[in-house]
Amino acid sequence: MSGRLGEKVALITGGGNGQGAAEARLFVAEEASVVVADLDDEAAAAVVADLRAAGGQAMAVHLDISDADEWATAVEATVDRFGQLDILVNNAAIFLGEGRIDAVSDEDWHRMFAVNSTGPFFGIRACVPAMRASGGGSIINIATTNALHGSNLTPAYGASKAAVINLTMSAAVQYGPDGIRANVILPGPTDTAMLRGFMGEAADRAADLLPLRRLGQPADIANGVLFLASDDAAWITGAQLNIDGGLRA
Repeated sequence: MSGRLGEKVALITGGGNGQGAAEARLFVAEEASVVVADLDDEAAAAVVADLRAAGGQAMAVHLDISDADEWATAVEATVDRFGQLDILVNNAAIFLGEGRIDAVSDEDWHRMFAVNSTGPFFGIRACVPAMRASGGGSIINIATTNALHGSNLTPAYGASKAAVINLTMSAAVQYGPDGIRANVILPGPTDTAMLRGFMGEAADRAADLLPLRRLGQPADIANGVLFLASDDAAWITGAQLNIDGGLRA
């Protein structure tokens, strides 16, 4: 099937690398116009060049998701270029390396919440008016299975992503009457630069603990994001979708 996102405009944060880039490519293949938002301007420009070479409509915007003013600028640029905004994918996040709670610095705690929790909050707040003007929309937030359980290694990351789950539920309740859906994806261990930076070669051994016996790939997550963005999910809001190789089974 193709054209599932025809005539829709999507803004994807962290779109210059990993899962965000995979989502951008899949969205363009499904005929969406895509705004690739990233701190890494070169990476975003490279993805946009690929999308345009494939015949897609795309643009890059610089975006620090922890900065409310940059969100306002990004949304304005999106509407100026494409005339509307229908889909927001809050994909960008950081992990700073942690350990036990008493080893987490104040700086790392606040920085992870600024990006991983406040960033999606700013994004929803900035994008909802444009989505209302478009007659509705779809918000897809990316959390993690770590948000659902305690951890010896990732207390700040897991807590910051748990906040995203609750934020998603509130958005679903508040904006459903406007035709705006909000859902959250909880990936398991996915083979990205963030995971490799944290686990190194141990990531491959972690795959042996999953029922499906492999790490997730960015495309696995992107396919779930596509479903929730599309009209195939028109009656789905407030949902938590585990894409985790059976980790939570």
